[in-house]
Amino acid sequence: MINFIPEEKVQEILERVSIEQIVSRYVSLKQQGKNLVAICPFHSEDTPSFNVNPTKGLFYCFGCGAGGNVFTFIMKAENYTFVEAAEFLASQAGILLEDNKLIKKVDKEKNSLIEINSLAQKFFNYMLIDSTKGEKALEYLKKRGVSNEIIAEFGLGYSLDEWDSLSKFMTKRKVSVSDLEKVGLISPRQGNASGYYDRFRGRIIFPIYNLNGLVIGFGGRIIDDSIKGPKYLNSPETKIFQKSKLLYGMNLARDEIRRKDLVILVEGYMDVIATHQNGVKNTVASLGTAFTAEQAKILKRYTDNVVIAYDADEAGQEASLRGLSVLNENGCKVNILTLPEKSDPDDYIRKYGAEGFMDCVKNKAIPLIEYKLKIASQKNRLDTIEGKKKVLDFIINDLTKVNSLVEREYYIRLISNKIGVTEQVIAAEMGKHSRSLQNIGTNRDKKVIVRNNSKEKYLMGNSAQVKVERFLVRYVMENPQNIEWFQENVGVHSLQYSKSKLLIRDLIKYVEDSGGSDKFCFKNFLITLPEDLQGYLSEIMTVDTETYSINDCVYIIKNNWYKLQVENLKKEISAAEESEQKDIVDSLVSNLVEFQRDWKQIKS
Repeated sequence: MINFIPEEKVQEILERVSIEQIVSRYVSLKQQGKNLVAICPFHSEDTPSFNVNPTKGLFYCFGCGAGGNVFTFIMKAENYTFVEAAEFLASQAGILLEDNKLIKKVDKEKNSLIEINSLAQKFFNYMLIDSTKGEKALEYLKKRGVSNEIIAEFGLGYSLDEWDSLSKFMTKRKVSVSDLEKVGLISPRQGNASGYYDRFRGRIIFPIYNLNGLVIGFGGRIIDDSIKGPKYLNSPETKIFQKSKLLYGMNLARDEIRRKDLVILVEGYMDVIATHQNGVKNTVASLGTAFTAEQAKILKRYTDNVVIAYDADEAGQEASLRGLSVLNENGCKVNILTLPEKSDPDDYIRKYGAEGFMDCVKNKAIPLIEYKLKIASQKNRLDTIEGKKKVLDFIINDLTKVNSLVEREYYIRLISNKIGVTEQVIAAEMGKHSRSLQNIGTNRDKKVIVRNNSKEKYLMGNSAQVKVERFLVRYVMENPQNIEWFQENVGVHSLQYSKSKLLIRDLIKYVEDSGGSDKFCFKNFLITLPEDLQGYLSEIMTVDTETYSINDCVYIIKNNWYKLQVENLKKEISAAEESEQKDIVDSLVSNLVEFQRDWKQIKS
């Protein structure tokens, strides 16, 4: 069973759903040999590199590496979970999933909570638009330039400044107090008092939607800043609302983010609303200043390019630095925008319009090191040695991580000119910092990692090793009955490319769990793989490869494996001899002799 969907249902969906029909809803496919080609829907390109193989039910993009089957495609295109993709594809094929009790049990409670939120949103929206009690809130929004169209698009509302107006409304509609508490719309009274009160009172209400446009939570802003209490208040964590995994406005912005290949990350609800109203629709907010790895991964599905446009105050600067760190760690290319006049995006775009705002995005957003240099220079006296040292200490770790020599030279010169320290001294401090992070053990581990990475990069080229590994992977996938032969005559350990190893290991486990190779189903197996392996396997199965004899493949792989082991043993012996560890040397030499003997037999 995969993610609550019985395998027989998955198999039925794969048999009845045509991948080319699903994909053609998103891109225009053209025949090219056995495959269909198109401009990739997942990254910007001018020349088609996106391939669909209808026979095998696979897609693969040679530009961005995305690949998989129809489940993978719809999950990536619509950001669905596996269950959501299964339900969508089943509906396209006329397949019923109602007999799946696990799905019903999981979805029933979540759907119930979502329905409660949807009803609450309608109540809040009515109070804002159609009730005289919401006139003050509506006037507040109008003063901030929010149009009726945007109010409708974002589903904005108003919570009355009363203790139980929402509770009474929901109770009349047979919603239980228990469910209202589960969804975070009411809170228990404190102290000796019994009962509950409405969580949101006297606030503009911002419904928070998931990627499918369903209301899963709320944010509220007080309209009278003189009232005590938090300026903004969000729903608590619930079964359907986890703030760290959401981005406000993402349901409306995701298509524009993909088209522009850029997302603008802002701090507040009103920043998103103001930018969208003025035509800048690739903008989302992080529901507070604590940006998370989960949110970074959501953005990565649509683009690698991020501009952080948080408020220009100190809290905004600190939040920008935290966001920078998280986004960098997740492989995003990040720039920071500090708007003139210490404005926030909402104020700036209302004053200068979308054109002025986008001009700042294009021309004033700066990368990590420049931003950190700017912040550190403002906080420290550059006419003192201590100030210069603090600035350099603040930047040095990020500077040492810059791989491009051109970028590194640029930043070293920039920092040198800013703080008045020579480029040679900065380079020396970088070397000192790198060495301080290492000790003998970690240094040795790093050498191993570097050596392995170098090997992997070499194998990614057109070497015989990578070609025969890919050929063998395809051979075993097409002939799963030979998996035992592979284990006996080749062995997973002999493969040098990590993705080939992982694929064969997963295949062996899948065959064992399925009850034998005769039960193997390639399409079902593909779904069980992580996204990167789906892409790798889809590429192997889609591309026409050279044909090799099986004996030649076995020889090349085993010969290269023995060669690698002997080389590594010789290096370890040399290191042990330098440290005068005689017992270790003797043991390693014994192993070396044994490996050389076995290697010789392979060659003969």
